[in-house]
Amino acid sequence: MYLEAILLGLFIGFIRNGSLQNFINAKFKGWFFMPIAFVLFLMPYFSMIFDFHLSNENLYPFLAIVVCTLILLMNFEKRGMKLILLGTLFNILIMGVNHFQMPIVYSQATAVGLDTFSNSVNQGDIINYIAVSSESILNVIFGKHVLLPESYPLNRILSLGDILISLGIVLLIQEEMHYHVSKLRGTMVNFSYKSRKRR
Repeated sequence: MYLEAILLGLFIGFIRNGSLQNFINAKFKGWFFMPIAFVLFLMPYFSMIFDFHLSNENLYPFLAIVVCTLILLMNFEKRGMKLILLGTLFNILIMGVNHFQMPIVYSQATAVGLDTFSNSVNQGDIINYIAVSSESILNVIFGKHVLLPESYPLNRILSLGDILISLGIVLLIQEEMHYHVSKLRGTMVNFSYKSRKRR
């Protein structure tokens, strides 16, 4: 879903006469935390590849999300960041009460054709997900249970946090693509106004 959000944000940005270069040149605070988050997320895989023991494998991807939350807080003033942050906090909340794993309702996941993925989660092969039933109110609200329409070309089951993050990504990308253009136009209008005033 995040990939679709990125593409939609770029599409809207281009429609608004934004520039991809503007987004590439956009300045984000705390970017140096990203390698730390990336390493934390991959720690369980490193343990399998290099054959060393981790006492709590589920914790490391969770900590990676927490580090990303710090980056979001540092860029809170940017449009879309508030939604991304709220969605991330929702995901952190539900993972925190489920042994640092994202709960996914097994029956709903299989209903949209994610049988292989669901079985892997159910067997414990995917460490950052946990298969649950729908009895818990928290799992129902914040877990991965939102089904996209059958007409959607890809099989997707989302959490409320995922939806908010995706909306935030769309807003952030199209705004950053357009922001510098608007700022430049505003500067040109202001300069033109001052020039006329001097005459």
